[in-house]
Amino acid sequence: MKFGLLALFLGISIANASEITVLDVLDSSLPNYNSTNTAIQINTLTNQGYIRLTASKEFNHVRCSGTREDRNCDLETESLQVYTKDIDVTGLTLDGDKLVYRGEAGAIECATLGTSRVFHVPTLYLTGNCQAKVMLKKIDGISRLQLNFVTK
Repeated sequence: MKFGLLALFLGISIANASEITVLDVLDSSLPNYNSTNTAIQINTLTNQGYIRLTASKEFNHVRCSGTREDRNCDLETESLQVYTKDIDVTGLTLDGDKLVYRGEAGAIECATLGTSRVFHVPTLYLTGNCQAKVMLKKIDGISRLQLNFVTK
């Protein structure tokens, strides 16, 4: 009996999960990058949700200090932002103070809009039901960047 209810619950959870591709770029002119960052954000003027994608290139360099006889050198890593894009997600809107995605699986609450405790600025508190996944590939010298919006 317990196993049957667990299987039913897992089946419902998997059935409600969805993944949509919101950006798929295949271009040799894309900059060379080795790390990405995504953030689900909201435009409070239009109540439209979007994903901000940032790609960065990391550089290693040696920084030395001291005199010629007593020299101390360290390997440092710096990050340079080479690509930023805001991608609208159709169906991701602000409903009251809730950021809700309305797709094939129905309405899914992605975040709550609140105020930060320290700086008292508008802040999205994510529920964990929605996330952005980035796929980076290089095929024969051509960069492919794919961004998927995933709901649980």
